[in-house]
Amino acid sequence: MQLITNLLINALRKAVKFLHRDFLELEMLQKNSVRNEEFCKRSYLRLKTLLCEELQKHTQYLFFPEDQFDLNNNYESVFLINPIDSPNNFARSIPFFTISVTYLKRNQEVLTPTSTVIYFPALNEIYYAEKGKGAWIEKNNLNSNYQGLRLRVSDNADLKNCLAIIEDINHNDLEAIYSCKMKSEYTKINLEKSKESVSRGAERTEVREHSRTYKDDVANFSSSSSINNIRSFGSPCYGATLVASGKADLICLSLLNFTLYYAFELLIKEAGGIIIDSSDKFIYSNRYIAKKLKKY
Repeated sequence: MQLITNLLINALRKAVKFLHRDFLELEMLQKNSVRNEEFCKRSYLRLKTLLCEELQKHTQYLFFPEDQFDLNNNYESVFLINPIDSPNNFARSIPFFTISVTYLKRNQEVLTPTSTVIYFPALNEIYYAEKGKGAWIEKNNLNSNYQGLRLRVSDNADLKNCLAIIEDINHNDLEAIYSCKMKSEYTKINLEKSKESVSRGAERTEVREHSRTYKDDVANFSSSSSINNIRSFGSPCYGATLVASGKADLICLSLLNFTLYYAFELLIKEAGGIIIDSSDKFIYSNRYIAKKLKKY
């Protein structure tokens, strides 16, 4: 494990100690959406403050999802921080929420992700990836205790047995995603790309009508490619780690902020995965599924 990765893991463990207590308190609270939302906001702000205190010891350039991030600036190194992925899961005491930090370092005039850590506090699982070193998991709970287990994407090449994860899709009919039939078209949030800002969906976004609709995407997945096994967990990070660990075969994300984009890019590539599309959607899979999907 590289020094920077160890530093990130220790910083996250130190910062999230209070979050275990907050998660348990949310389980005990009456399910009042307003009260839970306020509670989660306080947790988010406190976690953000603690992460700043820990990570600013190493670089002054810290970026959160609500910040503007310009990849072309002359930073030597930056931390991209997502304090709570899936705050809705956290608010409802669902354990699929994470804290992630990705370290970008300048290499040949280009800021490149070199290390990322994704921490599931409620599950006590830490996923990390290092450029050229692979992707790994450390897990410590009542049922298992292991460290440094190498992650690899699945070797499934059968589309009929493909488990696909779809998150953050805008649609009007929830049942459609399970039946793989869409009765109405949807408007997709697309990234507005520019040379000045590479925000990957966190800032400069615009709503556009696309000739390729969600109906087309799901129809291709269900009929043409025979992918009928679809899951959604409300957490892009959880979905990405399932693909990286070979438990799922494909993930499709329509919305992804820049802090998570670079984390997923490094994690899934180091686990042997392939990025099929990163323009208006973010689709990652193993190489066998990727090869077959290119036919459709």
